[in-house]
Amino acid sequence: MAAKEFYDIANPQIAYCHKFITSQVQLAARLFKSNAFSSALEVDILGCWYIVVDVQIQPQIKECRWMPPPPTIIKINTDGATTETTAEIGMIFRNHLYEFEMVAWKNVGMIDSYITECTTIVIADEIAVSKG
Repeated sequence: MAAKEFYDIANPQIAYCHKFITSQVQLAARLFKSNAFSSALEVDILGCWYIVVDVQIQPQIKECRWMPPPPTIIKINTDGATTETTAEIGMIFRNHLYEFEMVAWKNVGMIDSYITECTTIVIADEIAVSKG
C-alpha cells in the first residue's frame, strides 16, 4: 500500500516536470535565431519535443567577380574579423586597372563584429579623405 501511495504522489510531480521542461525547450527553440537544424538526427530529436523545423536547402555558391570602378575613382573593399580576444580590420584600395593603390590592416582591440565592420568602413573613409 505504501508503494502505491508513493507512485500516486510522484506522478503529478513527474507530469509537472515533464510539462515544464517541454515548455522551456519549445521556448528556447522559438527564441533560437539560427536554422542549423539540417541533419536528420537533429530534426528527429526536435520532433520528439514537438518542435517543427523547416529544413532549408542551402544556398548554391554562385560565381561573382570584382568590378573595377570608373577611371577617376578608387574602389575600397573592407572587412573586419573578430575572435573572442581580438578584432582586426583590413581594407584594399584599387584603381580601374585592377592595381592595388594601398592595402591596410590593423588590430583594433576587443570589440564585437558589428562595431568592427563599422570601424573598418569609417577608417577606410578617413584614409580616402586624407589621401584626396
